[in-house]
Amino acid sequence: MDELGVTDFQLHVLALMRAPDELAEPTLAILGADSVTMAERSDLIGRHFTIRPGVTEVLRAILSAAEILEGAAAEARAGDPVRYAFPAWPELEFEVSYAPSGMALHSAHFVRPRRPGPPQPVDVAPWSFLREDLPGAFEHIAEVDLWDTYASYTATDRSSHQRCFLRFAWGLLQEVSPMQ
Repeated sequence: MDELGVTDFQLHVLALMRAPDELAEPTLAILGADSVTMAERSDLIGRHFTIRPGVTEVLRAILSAAEILEGAAAEARAGDPVRYAFPAWPELEFEVSYAPSGMALHSAHFVRPRRPGPPQPVDVAPWSFLREDLPGAFEHIAEVDLWDTYASYTATDRSSHQRCFLRFAWGLLQEVSPMQ
């Protein structure tokens, strides 16, 4: 089997996003891949997501080169979130919580890096806006669908009062469209 690494995992994340072409194509170029390679590498990574003993150790090994060590990282307990820096998304971090059983991921999603000071305003645009930003920019938020790495909502924009549909993958906005 080929050695799997951070680039392969990023290709897997990108493949599952079903991202708009205008975002996916430049990201593939950053990762040195095309859509065929993305599909192949994503399939290989996907095989490691099956619930089984030791899966968290395999995934941590795949992602180890991208791990962000913070504070007492050496003392982290099973189940504590671990953050990774991915070159394809340099403004964000990818946070993973591994199940204490060692048999699965508990959660995995994009987050903003921890920075001192108040949060900065964020554009409501694909790959700039996170699911965690919803309450600050929208009201009357209603979950439409929540499944695996995907989530979609309808919500009212606080500034324009426009009702919108928002689709997220890995906690990162993929699509926003006004509703009639």
